[in-house]
Amino acid sequence: MKRIVLVALVLGGCSSVTEPKASTSLASPNAVGSYNLVTVNAEGLPAAVSVGGAQFMVASALMDIRSGNTFSGNMSARNVATGMGMTKDFAGTWTQSGDSLTLIYDSGGCSDLAVVVGPTLRIAADCAHGLELLYHR
Repeated sequence: MKRIVLVALVLGGCSSVTEPKASTSLASPNAVGSYNLVTVNAEGLPAAVSVGGAQFMVASALMDIRSGNTFSGNMSARNVATGMGMTKDFAGTWTQSGDSLTLIYDSGGCSDLAVVVGPTLRIAADCAHGLELLYHR
């Protein structure tokens, strides 16, 4: 008899448990800020990359995502064969949907899809060279 009462109490207690409700308002992360490149293809900087058959060491990159939906930045690298350094400037506009940003470059006619999670911005495959770029603010 004690066992039946105990089972009834346990089962009765379980029926009053409620499931947590999902949030109906998921705020998009604020993507605005300055981001420094930390890895290229999951390799810390300086990172070796091959572009058009040439080998480069990416030394640094900065991306500023501004309110007003514009961005700009630059990337510095060195040609491994010649030792010659270069800096590539870029700029464009961006749109956001949830945690995803679409970066539309002013030159080159391509766009990147980036994901913002906390302080990181990740481009899985940049439109110019297919590189995975991980930035941190």
